[in-house]
Amino acid sequence: MNKAKETKKRILNAASELFSIKGYDSVTMREIAKKANCSHSTIYLYYQDKNQLLEKLAVPPLLILSKRIDRTINREQLDSLSKLKATARDIVNFSIKNRSLYLMYMTINSEKVDEEYYSLEVNSIRSALFKKLQKIISLHCSYLSEDEILKYGRMIFFQIHGTIMTYINSEEGSSSIRLRIIPILDESLEILLQGIRGKSSY
Repeated sequence: MNKAKETKKRILNAASELFSIKGYDSVTMREIAKKANCSHSTIYLYYQDKNQLLEKLAVPPLLILSKRIDRTINREQLDSLSKLKATARDIVNFSIKNRSLYLMYMTINSEKVDEEYYSLEVNSIRSALFKKLQKIISLHCSYLSEDEILKYGRMIFFQIHGTIMTYINSEEGSSSIRLRIIPILDESLEILLQGIRGKSSY
């Protein structure tokens, strides 16, 4: 590994560690440089600001999550409820496993999911993840309007996000958390989808 690649790797590792311990907003570029054992000026040769570090750290794992969800949605043998439950599990498993960086991956510097253009690539991916929830809702109730699909997508995201946020500071093991919360999340999503279909049939 050449010197530049090694320095960039040290910077990313330092940023990831500091973000997980102190939170994205509390960490400065100077602290990251010190942790990475490079000068304050050197860090700017590779990363202009924390947004670039956010992109480098968050985009690759979110793309992996996105592809995993695509595989779930494309499974023709699953009905819409099963697809929603499996997608929610994918998001929860990913988020609980990465709980110390969950807010950075999913919410830091976020923009509205219905924006047409995004200033950060990570927000395009976040929006694409949200649209996968919308797609499942449209499969469940094809007669819904775009505004209704957006509204119900937000409801479902709030349910998943709220479940994750309850445990991001917990010291309990990931496996133990998932065993307890997945059945409850499954049932809540089932009730939500039933409610959407029932409300829309009036």
